[in-house]
Amino acid sequence: MAAGCVLPLLAVVPARAEEPPVWDDPPGRGREPFAREHEPPVRGEEQPERFKELPVHVRELLERQRDLPIRQQDLSDRGRDLPDRGRDLSDRERELPDRGREPRVRGEDSPVRDDEDEVLHEEPAEEEVVHEEPVREEKTVTILRPGDRGEMVRQLQRRLHRDGFYFGKINGKYNEQTRYAVWGFQKSRRMRPSNAVGPKVWKEFDRRRRARPLVPKGPADRVEISLTDQLLTLYRKNRPVLTSHVSTGAEVHYCEAGRCGDAVTPVGDFHVYKRAPGWTKSPLGMMYDSLYFIGGIAMHGSKLVPTRPSSHGCIRMPVPTAARLYKLVGIGEPVYVRGKI
Repeated sequence: MAAGCVLPLLAVVPARAEEPPVWDDPPGRGREPFAREHEPPVRGEEQPERFKELPVHVRELLERQRDLPIRQQDLSDRGRDLPDRGRDLSDRERELPDRGREPRVRGEDSPVRDDEDEVLHEEPAEEEVVHEEPVREEKTVTILRPGDRGEMVRQLQRRLHRDGFYFGKINGKYNEQTRYAVWGFQKSRRMRPSNAVGPKVWKEFDRRRRARPLVPKGPADRVEISLTDQLLTLYRKNRPVLTSHVSTGAEVHYCEAGRCGDAVTPVGDFHVYKRAPGWTKSPLGMMYDSLYFIGGIAMHGSKLVPTRPSSHGCIRMPVPTAARLYKLVGIGEPVYVRGKI
């Protein structure tokens, strides 16, 4: 081959295989032309030639991309169904309390009921009747004695004052004056004088007192003295307003301070003829608020009033009661002494 006629050698370059598309960006951004050009066909339609030319793995990716909106739509539909299911459950829960109720008449308003109304209108359940013997409650009654203090003693003093037996202080102290009043009350109810105030005494307070006058046909206002019961009673309009435990003449012969005599309280009808207020001294002792009705015999207060007859002939009584009697009785008051010791 002549020089200069030599042809240049041409290198044979092999044909480059077509590279698959690379999805750097999400579908719809930057590569929309490619996406539209290689968009997978709709299912059931014939596949275009260009789609067939793509590698297998690219076609699988495109098919998966095509199915994504369908799956997303299915999930969205399921999400929308959840509230409906919740409402269905709520409706079922609301229907539970309505079961067993009477059907409502068409046109009537739904009744408004609350828990309290339901409880009130429920029919009571039948209970088994058990016959038990009644249990008797034993009331404990306090027994009062001299020296006691407190509210019970105050109640006792108030009762005695209400019925006209006690005229001392309402101080809650079971003292000597309270004891004298208790004796007077007990004797007025035909009870034996006792220092203890128990159930029998309290029951007598609740019973109506039966008047037993010594002189039924006597004046409406008078004083009666019973030697048998050792009681003095003041009447106003034929009603007893003051009753006192007393101690009358001991009916014995005595000789004291150069004087001798018989300790006797005379029986009969008398009148008050003299009054001596406060403490006065007599040949035989001290006297308080004296009311004389015959000779030297008087009704008067004393610090010592025993349950037995023990005076020289006068009618001894507690000092507070004598003070009350002195205020109510004047000159000319009828005095009737009856009975015997």
